[in-house]
Amino acid sequence: MVANDEAFSQAGVRVDFKSGTISIGRYTYDVNLVQGIESKQTARFGMEVSIRVDDFKHPIHKVTITGMNDAGEKFVQRLSTALRKAGGPSFY
Repeated sequence: MVANDEAFSQAGVRVDFKSGTISIGRYTYDVNLVQGIESKQTARFGMEVSIRVDDFKHPIHKVTITGMNDAGEKFVQRLSTALRKAGGPSFY
């Protein structure tokens, strides 16, 4: 996880505060196109996070978070904070 005054980045997801964009793998969107964040436990130490965006071709992007001590929940909290900081919606 990397978080500084310019961006947040973790698990292949990057939110750029200045440009107001989110990059998920090779796809980049304006943060206002994010429609929701959902998470579900997939294993004892794993969580699948779905990021829903306003895109006909790729409306749902899934990110796997592994780790102990609520790593998935912390990722969702950080991502929501980053989206707000970049001028987007809040989901937490």
